[in-house]
Amino acid sequence: MPRVFTIATNGSSIMTDGGYDPLERALVICKQHNFRCQVYAVDDQVVWPKPLPVPPPTKFARLEDVEAVPYLSAASRQGYQSFLALPKPRAFVIAPDGAWAFSSKDFDVLASALRSCEEKHKGCKPYAVDDQVVWPESHHPVAPK
Repeated sequence: MPRVFTIATNGSSIMTDGGYDPLERALVICKQHNFRCQVYAVDDQVVWPKPLPVPPPTKFARLEDVEAVPYLSAASRQGYQSFLALPKPRAFVIAPDGAWAFSSKDFDVLASALRSCEEKHKGCKPYAVDDQVVWPESHHPVAPK
């Protein structure tokens, strides 16, 4: 001890131990290999964060129905088309002002997409996760002009 164990999104793992700052060394190694890493354990303690709970699927629309996605302009619908082509896990979120974000192949795709959307927009909500639309059936917003 001290020791740190990290896991990369590609399945690789990096363990460093001893010295002054094994956490910093592990993160530097991740960066050198262009890995997105998450710390799993420090010393004898698991520190892996729990992923956000995924809302239950709804019957708001079929996943492939690009025109049903609320708030999006015609040009922004291309972003949803791109989301549909992403590998799983994946999440697509939207904001009332027409902004959107997606994430794929991350440890917590929903949290990652929400974080990205909320950097510049308010009210971001999940629309789809993996192969399921999770947008509430009762929520029919007006599309932006």
